[in-house]
Amino acid sequence: MLVSKPIITFEEFQLLDIRIGTIISVLDFSRANKPAYKLVIDFGGGIKTNADLALVFERGATLATIGSIAVANPALFLSWVDI
Repeated sequence: MLVSKPIITFEEFQLLDIRIGTIISVLDFSRANKPAYKLVIDFGGGIKTNADLALVFERGATLATIGSIAVANPALFLSWVDI
C-alpha cells in the first residue's frame, strides 16, 4: 500500500541540509556488528588533507578554520583528526 507523505512548504524545504558529493573511497568497516562500509566523500571546498592544512600554515597562517573550528595549535588539532 502506497502511503502519501504530507507536502511541505518552501520555508520548510529551505531548512533541509541537502548536499551532493563525490565518493572518494569505500572501505570495509570490519568493526561494525553488521556488514558495513566506511565512505570517504568529498563535498568540495575547504581543507581536506594533511597536505592542505600544511600548506595553510606554510603560507604564514597562525590559525586555520575548518568548519567552525578555529585552530591555534596545529599539532594539537592534528592529534584530534583522522585524515
